Amino acid sequence: MQEITKIVITGGPCAGKTTAMSWLQNEFTEKGYAVLFVPETATELIGGGVAPWTWTIN
Repeated sequence: MQEITKIVITGGPCAGKTTAMSWLQNEFTEKGYAVLFVPETATELIGGGVAPWTWTIN
């Protein structure tokens, strides 16, 4: 079984997360690793229509 290493990138707006992800992808791909990105959960939920401002309390 192949080991999977996970790297978590956090930070506020304009903190350089996208730049860091690009750098990591380039560096690890050059070294022969397969690089996968998992979208942020909040972005996925909001994109799917689940957001606090869409909730109604009955």
